[in-house]
Amino acid sequence: MLLGGLWHGANWTFVVWGAMHGLALAAHKKWMELFPPIEGKQTPRWLNIAFVLLTFHFVCFTWIFFKADSFATAMDFLHQIFFNFYIQGWAKFSANYAPVLAVMAFGFFIHMVPLRWNNIIVNLMTPWHWIFKAAVLAIMVFIIIQFKQSEPVLPVYLQF
Repeated sequence: MLLGGLWHGANWTFVVWGAMHGLALAAHKKWMELFPPIEGKQTPRWLNIAFVLLTFHFVCFTWIFFKADSFATAMDFLHQIFFNFYIQGWAKFSANYAPVLAVMAFGFFIHMVPLRWNNIIVNLMTPWHWIFKAAVLAIMVFIIIQFKQSEPVLPVYLQF
């Protein structure tokens, strides 16, 4: 993972980003060694949700180092988050990014939906005429276009 960090750029921030991911992978391997899955026994749903949230927030945290142009900038971000957090800014943030937050919430919901729901939807839609299926697809594409940003964003790999 250190090499993966260096591959992204010759900066200490990328090395730290890679090291953090490497340590997380090592911790996961050790966790699986200490607590192997028991065949026939499912992990409690709340624990799966906790692990998903932990992984998501860890990866988001590491993006601070990936995106910062210097280690000092990353440290400034962390200082701001942990010591100068401005909770009143949430009102403006949520007002300005309401559609983005709605899509994120929908994404979390979709991720947590049980697989059997997928089977139910497939069984409900299978007898539909192809025109109705095409209409549902067109509506979904239309919704995605509505959430698209008005300005193009340069992919992260083209910024180096």
